[in-house]
Amino acid sequence: MLLAGSVIQGYRVAGAIRNSWYGITYLAFDEGLQRTVELVALAPEAILPSPEPGEVEALQARFRQDARRAAALDHPALAPVLALIEADEVLAVAQARPPGEDLGRSLPSPDLPHTDAELHNVMALLIDGVGAIHEHGLVHG
Repeated sequence: MLLAGSVIQGYRVAGAIRNSWYGITYLAFDEGLQRTVELVALAPEAILPSPEPGEVEALQARFRQDARRAAALDHPALAPVLALIEADEVLAVAQARPPGEDLGRSLPSPDLPHTDAELHNVMALLIDGVGAIHEHGLVHG
C-alpha cells in the first residue's frame, strides 16, 4: 500500500481512489512533468490471500507483461501508460489521468432524462476500447 505524501520515482502519491484488477489505483502527481496521473499498484495480497510458492512471482511477471502490452495501445477510450515503476518493493504502472469524472459518475442518473444518442456514443467508444484491449491480449478488470 502506498501512503499519501510518499514519493516513488518522481510521483507524489495523493491517496487511493479505487480498487482495480491488479490491486489499488492511486491519484498521484508527476513532479517532473507537473501533471496529475494515476498509479495502478500491484497488490498481490488483495488478489492472492494465501499464495502458493511461485504465484506472487507469476503475478508480477503477468503485471509487467500486461503493462508493456497496454503501453502499446493508442485509443481514445484508454488511458495511456506512461511508465512501469519498480522501486521500494512496489510494482506499479503510471498512467494518464483521463479528464473529467469516471464513467460511473459521469453518465446521467437513471432518474434524469438522457438521449439514446448520448448513450449510443458512450457505448460505441467503450466497446471499441474493449476490442482494442482484447486485440492486444489484455483483459479489462
